[in-house]
Amino acid sequence: MLHLFAFEKFIYAGIIAYQSKNFAESQSLFEKALLINPTDFTTNFWLLRTTALQGNFDVAIQSLNVCKQCSVISKVENLIKPWDEYCSSPTTNPQQVELLNKHTDELLEYYQHFREFHLLDILKSFLMILISGSIVYVVMPKDTSLVVLSSLFILIIAPLMIIFYYRKTTIIPSFFVLFYYCLHRIRKLFSSNNFINTSLVVIIGILVAAKWFPFKALGSTKNYATIITAIVLTPIYEEIFFRGVLYGYLKKHGKPLAWALATLIFYWTHGDSAAYSHIILSCAALYIYDSEKTILAPILVHSMYNGIILLHVILY
Repeated sequence: MLHLFAFEKFIYAGIIAYQSKNFAESQSLFEKALLINPTDFTTNFWLLRTTALQGNFDVAIQSLNVCKQCSVISKVENLIKPWDEYCSSPTTNPQQVELLNKHTDELLEYYQHFREFHLLDILKSFLMILISGSIVYVVMPKDTSLVVLSSLFILIIAPLMIIFYYRKTTIIPSFFVLFYYCLHRIRKLFSSNNFINTSLVVIIGILVAAKWFPFKALGSTKNYATIITAIVLTPIYEEIFFRGVLYGYLKKHGKPLAWALATLIFYWTHGDSAAYSHIILSCAALYIYDSEKTILAPILVHSMYNGIILLHVILY
C-alpha cells in the first residue's frame, strides 16, 4: 500500500515539475516511480516526453518501446505517434513543441476521463446494486428503519460505483492526478455561467414543486448520518449510475430517447418518494453533463438539490 502511495505521489510530482518546465526534476521523479512499477504506461509516457524535450533521445526511445508493449497501446496510438515522430526528427521550433504539448495534454485528459459504456456495464452495475441491497437486508435486524437501511446501502454502493467508474477510462489516472483534475474542474464549474444558470433552474424548480407537490417519505431525515449520505454519497452513486453508466449507454441510440428513458427510470426507482422535482433534476443533470463533459457537474447539482430538500423538510 505504501509503495502504491509513493508511486502515485512520484507521478503527480513529476507532472507538476514537467508543467513548470523543470524537466531534470521531472525526469528524476518519473525514474523513481519506475523503480516501483517499471512497466507502467503513464509513467513511461511522461518520461518519454520529459527526456525527448531535453534531447535525451536514447532514454526517450527506451520509454517509447515500453509504451508500445503495453496492452493499452492499440487504443492510444494517436497519443504515442507524434512523440515517435518527434524522437525520429526533433524540431527546434518552440511553437511546434508548444502545439505538440498542448495536443498531447488534451488527448491525455480525454483518455483519462472519457468512458464508453455497454449493456454489460449496466448489468454489472445492477448486480452491484442487488448484492449491496441483499447484504444490508440480510445483515440488519428486521425492525431496522427504512432510513437506516437506505443509508447503509448508500455507504456500500457509493464506493463500489466510484471504483467501477474510475476504472472505466482508457488510461487509469493516478489518485493524485485525479484529485488535482477534480479540484480544477470544480473551480471551473463554479465560474461557468452555464453551470450557475442550470443550478438556479433546479433551485427554482424545487421551490415550485415543494409548493404544489409536497415531498414524501422524507420526514425522519433529521440526523447527521442521513444528511451527509443524502448530500454527499447519494448524488455520487446516483449520478454515476443514471447519468454516467445508464445514459452513457442509452445515448448511443439517440439523445431524445436516452433522456426520456434515463429520466423515467430515475423517477421510477425513487418509489414512494418520487416527485415532479426529480424530473426537473434529471433533465438538468443530463443537460449539464452533456454541456460540461464531466460527471462532477451533475453530482454537484444533485447535491444542491438534496441539500435544499433536506433543509425544506427540517424547517417545515
